[in-house]
Amino acid sequence: MLIFVVHLITINAFDNARHISLAEVKIRATLLHDNQVLEGSLGWLSSVSASKVISPWKTTSELVLGRHFDIWMEFFEYAFIGRMERILKSKFDELCKLLNVEECIDDIAKATYDETDYPGDEANHICSLVHAHFEDVLEDLLIFFESPNASLRRDDLAPCFQRHCFGIVYSILFGLRVEMERLYEETMEIRNIKGEFIMP
Repeated sequence: MLIFVVHLITINAFDNARHISLAEVKIRATLLHDNQVLEGSLGWLSSVSASKVISPWKTTSELVLGRHFDIWMEFFEYAFIGRMERILKSKFDELCKLLNVEECIDDIAKATYDETDYPGDEANHICSLVHAHFEDVLEDLLIFFESPNASLRRDDLAPCFQRHCFGIVYSILFGLRVEMERLYEETMEIRNIKGEFIMP
């Protein structure tokens, strides 16, 4: 049982889907199909079950519980899904911190007065940033879905992914709204100082 606990604790150290995938392969091989894990008990298992032991854990669960106990689903699958959810959250949180709409708007405003700069470059910076992070997230998801439990993982992670996507879009739009209102108010103040008439 100790080896199960060690593997479960180790899952929380993974920071991307590639590490999770490698761990999944290793855990499935060593815990579910490797006879060396219960090497000292194989003779006893064979005599009790009266058949060749192909999967020690499957045979043990059937003998002790009287039914097949899916060790992977009971111990590991949802731990892996939970870790992947936290990885997604971390990646989207990082993107939110990098998306400084106020700074981008200020740079665009400055660029309009500088003939050496093109305002669109700053806007493209946000697009490139979002694209790069989404590409990284999608690559992680595709790797994570390369599993016998791919459909279960898609069903569980789809709402999480959609929620974070909506959060990013909302963050950008809200930031743009705030900055446009700020620029409008500054423009009104400047025109009022100059005595220009502004339509309500």
